[in-house]
Parts: sequence; C-alpha cells; structure tokens
Amino acid sequence: MLMGRIEDDVRGEIVGRVVVEKGGVVEGKVYGSAYIGRDSIIGRNAVVEHHVFIEQSSHIISGSLSRSLVLDNTIIDVNGLRIIDSIMGSHTVIKSSRELRGDAKLIVSDHSQIYL
Repeated sequence: MLMGRIEDDVRGEIVGRVVVEKGGVVEGKVYGSAYIGRDSIIGRNAVVEHHVFIEQSSHIISGSLSRSLVLDNTIIDVNGLRIIDSIMGSHTVIKSSRELRGDAKLIVSDHSQIYL
C-alpha cells in the first residue's frame, strides 16, 4: 500500500496518499494515490488524479493525468486535455499549441515527440 510522504516543496494542493520525492515541486493539484518522483514538477495548471506514477525529472506543465505512468524526463503540456489510462516513455515531449478538451489515451515510446 502506498503511504503518503512529502520530502520537498508543495505550494499547491495534495489530497490523499501522495509521495513527493526529494526535489519534487507541486504547484498544481495532486489527488492520491500518486507518486511524484525525484526532481519532478507538477505545474500550476496541472492536475494529477488517482493512480498516477511519475518518475524522476518529469515536468507536468498543464493538463490532467489519471491512471497513468510517466517515465523519466518527460514533458507534458496539453492545456485542458485529460490523459487517462496511458503510458508515456522516457525522454518524451507531449505538447498542445491550442486548447483541447476531453480525454485521450496514449501509449508513447521512449524519445518521442507529439504535438497536438
């Protein structure tokens, strides 16, 4: 069972069992159970919902994540899009240049770039 633990900077909102590793920054909202890895950032316009695992040095700038796995060094900036039931490989960039709404399911390999 995931037990809550906060090791670094939380300026946003955390609800439920959430782990934030050293160097992690939460400016947005995180609803547990969730894991935020070392040196990862949850931006002011991001929401991390239940059952999300974000590995080290990833940046979730905007959008929502639910029931998903985000591997190392990934950048997600998708405005109002909600990513569910997804896997994002390491060193991946997923960005949207326009306001998107609704849900998306993605399985993205390592070193990928997706522009919506």
